[in-house]
Amino acid sequence: WSIYFTQSQDLSWQVTIRMYRLTAETGLLLRDLLALLLSKQNLDAFSTEVYTCLNELAINASKATYKSLFEKNIAKPQGIDPAISYHAFMDLFRKELGL
Repeated sequence: WSIYFTQSQDLSWQVTIRMYRLTAETGLLLRDLLALLLSKQNLDAFSTEVYTCLNELAINASKATYKSLFEKNIAKPQGIDPAISYHAFMDLFRKELGL
């Protein structure tokens, strides 16, 4: 993963983070980075809530990407199309995830 961090003179922040997986270690790093940025703007009281929201977005985006790849490379070659048989697709997807 990589982080690009810039600050302009008016205290607006731009952070670009590119990750290929979210581990516990990177989650802690992101939490601490977010807390630092929010504290610089006197918004540190919101760090837990903002981190929770961003973490959920990252997790949901990851699952959506995985689901799309699963549909294309696993389900459709087996003749399962979620547009036609969503329940069969979700059963296969849950089985893939071990749920």
